Amino acid sequence: MNQIEIGLNKLTNIVWSEATILVIFISGIFFSLYLRVPQFSLFKNAIQLLMSDKPKDRKSGEISQFQALCASMSSSVGIGNIAGVAVAISIAGPGSIFWMWVTGLLGMASQLVSVCLTMIYRSKLNSEFKGGPMYTISNGLSKRFSSFAYVYSFFVCLSSAGTGMFQANQMAKFAHLQLGIEPWICGLFITILAGVVVYGGIKRIGAFTEKFVPFMVIIYFTACIGIMLSHYDNLWSSLALIFNHAFTGSAAVGGFAGASVKLAIIQGVKRASYSNGASMGDLGLVHASAKSEPVAQSLISMLGPFIDTLIVCSMTALIILQTGVWTEASGMQGVELTTKAFSKVYGTFGPWILFIVIAFFAYSTIISYCHIGETGFGFIFGDKRSGAYRFAYLTSMFLGSTLVLNLVLNIMDLCYVMLIIPNFLACYLLCAKVKTLLDLSFYSRKTNKNQQAISGLHLFNPKR
Repeated sequence: MNQIEIGLNKLTNIVWSEATILVIFISGIFFSLYLRVPQFSLFKNAIQLLMSDKPKDRKSGEISQFQALCASMSSSVGIGNIAGVAVAISIAGPGSIFWMWVTGLLGMASQLVSVCLTMIYRSKLNSEFKGGPMYTISNGLSKRFSSFAYVYSFFVCLSSAGTGMFQANQMAKFAHLQLGIEPWICGLFITILAGVVVYGGIKRIGAFTEKFVPFMVIIYFTACIGIMLSHYDNLWSSLALIFNHAFTGSAAVGGFAGASVKLAIIQGVKRASYSNGASMGDLGLVHASAKSEPVAQSLISMLGPFIDTLIVCSMTALIILQTGVWTEASGMQGVELTTKAFSKVYGTFGPWILFIVIAFFAYSTIISYCHIGETGFGFIFGDKRSGAYRFAYLTSMFLGSTLVLNLVLNIMDLCYVMLIIPNFLACYLLCAKVKTLLDLSFYSRKTNKNQQAISGLHLFNPKR
């Protein structure tokens, strides 16, 4: 097992090189400028569209716009927001949070392009809409690019399982440390509960996440605010650490070994990319089921990276920095670091509060990523065989609960980076269509000719 872990770690370091970071950054900057900085110029429109989601306004699809956002948020807002942020700080220092923020902001534009194309090129199979970068490539590009669709589908199957394994791993580890429950028992319990929902399909997932995602985010947000207020005098110094260390690196202090600027950038981009999924395009597989139009759903999807990275991840980072546990907890990684911050303020109740949050976060992420991986599997082997993926996915949850953290992280990081190339390939080649839709919808006069053009771009006769 040690040799496998060492080999995966070396391979992950190779693929997550400076070139990969540049691709994510440059793509985010290009889409932001090309689309007139939609993160800011269309943010208000995104909020208005989300608030106006009414049953009578819904178009073709299985779930509402809000349910699609919640299902997408349940995929991205998971233990990665609690443990992943802590991992970044423990490895690369406070400066990694700045680069996480930058990646989240740029990712909003990347997410908009990917989801808009997903909605345009989605296909209706067996009365359900299926979409994602593989369908965008297959339906929107020439046949010479078809191999990229299958490459994406293969790695989205693996990355989804890796994400679920990470959630199960951290939840089982937390239950073992705080409650004395054996990891395999916790893993079995998670597997059974997840199976109850995932075998109900996207409609059951959407109905579940619509109720629980807002609830779990509010609980965590409130708990973090309490910690921040109790250490309010450290707020500005913590923010100063984030900005200063982003460009100077972090010196060794207390139990922290120190880190370079390069390491801070890599860890910040990796953890943000994993957390919000904007560069990978995998969350578009959930949005494809929405009863909505391309422009509306893509704008709503843009809120995902904002809430995930700029709000929830920031909460975790600030409580770890304000309480000072990042310099005190030598050898601690992941959820252990966040637990120590909660225990400092809430005492013996802290781990229990965090356990409730982790249980909601992990469970919702696990069930949503099963649908994402299943869609990729169905693209390759057909929807009728998707039941095999559900079984394999749930089995991996059980196995993931007993593996070491670094092995799970390396599997996940390796698979995720392999999604970037096919996703950005489709986004670059077809982004002109997204720009045309946005220009006609928000920056041009409302004429009958423009409305007909918008309708024409919304409609697609799938080849598959």
